[in-house]
Amino acid sequence: MGQKNKKTQMQLLDLTGSWQLTKKGSASFKPVVAHVPGGVHPALIAAGIIPDISSLSLPDSFSWISKTTWVFERPFFVDAKLLSHDIIDIEFDGIDTYAEVKLNGTTILNTDNMFKTWKTEVKELLKIGENTLTVEIAPATPTNNPDEIKKARY
Repeated sequence: MGQKNKKTQMQLLDLTGSWQLTKKGSASFKPVVAHVPGGVHPALIAAGIIPDISSLSLPDSFSWISKTTWVFERPFFVDAKLLSHDIIDIEFDGIDTYAEVKLNGTTILNTDNMFKTWKTEVKELLKIGENTLTVEIAPATPTNNPDEIKKARY
C-alpha cells in the first residue's frame, strides 16, 4: 500500500482594511488612516487634508500629492498555525507603479508595474506575534529629467 498524500489547507490572512499613511521625510505630516484597497487621494480627502478634488476646476494645485513619496504601514499578527505551513506567500493584486515593500524592515519586493499581481515567499521573515508590512510608493515619474522620463515603462 502506498503512502497517502498529505493535503495542505491553504490559509488566508487578509491584510485589507485600515493602514497608516505617512508622507516620507515629513515630520510635520500627521499619519492618517488609509483603507486598502484604496489610495492616497481618498485617504487625504477622508482626513480633511484636501477637498474632494474631483469637483474642483483647478486640481493642479494638488499635484504635490503625485510628486510625494507615500508610506503605507500595517501591523499584523502571525500565529504558530500560520508559520506551520511549508510555504507562506504574500500577494498584492495591484500596487502603484514604483513601490518598495518591506516585511519587518527587510525589502521583499520592488515594483514597477501597477497592472501586475505581485507575489513573493515570506515565511523566513515572519515571526510569531506582531509583524509589520510597509509599502513605500514613489512618484510615478520620480524625476524631471526628460531622458529618465522616456525610459519609464508603462
